[in-house]
Amino acid sequence: MNRIETILNELLVLAKPQATKFASQDVIELLSSVVTLFETQGNLNNIQIAEEYLATDRMIECDENQIKQVFINFIKNSMEAMTTGGGKITLHVSNENADFILIRVIDEGCGIPNHVLERLGEPFYSTKEKGTGLGMMVSNKIIKDHKGKVNIISEINKGTTIEIWLPVSKGELDL
Repeated sequence: MNRIETILNELLVLAKPQATKFASQDVIELLSSVVTLFETQGNLNNIQIAEEYLATDRMIECDENQIKQVFINFIKNSMEAMTTGGGKITLHVSNENADFILIRVIDEGCGIPNHVLERLGEPFYSTKEKGTGLGMMVSNKIIKDHKGKVNIISEINKGTTIEIWLPVSKGELDL
């Protein structure tokens, strides 16, 4: 019953239009608040989270809760990929050009085989025993709705890098 409830909740996120509240947000502040959620779990699993924030243009127009959900999904996936012996997750934020902020979630996990990589984001396709396959699908939809894109680069036994490209906010921050 719990599994059915989880699947239904994730499907509802996809199916029902969400009331999104877009506002200018500092992407580094959003990411840092998510890192705080994972510090204890990281310590328990011998996983270090390194933050490399190099972006000078840090503001994005976004729905804060949705972008945090994407960061949670990707960091959680990275942690789950490093179940044996721990490792390091690097969160790298930079401006690759004037229009986009690039957020990289880099792990030292087991990597993702190419045949699996091709299918990531398909509904109900998961490599996890209790996974629904909807987390990646929801994350991709959120990023697309924010006029961004996601790219995944992976190498077996070396780790995975998830690149999240989000447009830089052109507006002024309301203080």
